[in-house]
Amino acid sequence: MEDKTRGIGRRVRDIREKLNLTQEDLGKILGVEKGTVSKYENEGTKLSPDALATIASMGKSTIDWLVIGKGPGPGAHSNTNETQTPYGGLNRELAAEVVSFIFETANELGVTLIPEKAKNLFLMIHDEFAATKQIDKAKVIQLIRLAA
Repeated sequence: MEDKTRGIGRRVRDIREKLNLTQEDLGKILGVEKGTVSKYENEGTKLSPDALATIASMGKSTIDWLVIGKGPGPGAHSNTNETQTPYGGLNRELAAEVVSFIFETANELGVTLIPEKAKNLFLMIHDEFAATKQIDKAKVIQLIRLAA
């Protein structure tokens, strides 16, 4: 799937929106400010290699697609069939709640989450919700402790 008509900023935004994350939520996961995510989306600043890898992974895409619009786009690496969304249907409020819960709980536990761990926790919780339509808060706490 090629997407040369739009730049990297638009592709970052597409992934963020498909995950129903706000710029602030994505910033928390990446370990940057909301304004930095806005600059990524408006192509006002370059993404770090870690941010590129994290966003591509979250979007179940490739870095090539994210950077140059060539190759598998969002959802291409998911195991869902064509009639399902690869993102599990989390609405924006729930996605924001999940991000807030992860960081608030980590803070209460005295755990500092690096972006890679935050991303992995978000995706695990997101995927579990997609499968069960529930979030097991005790399991999230356990995962955060393991990430420490």
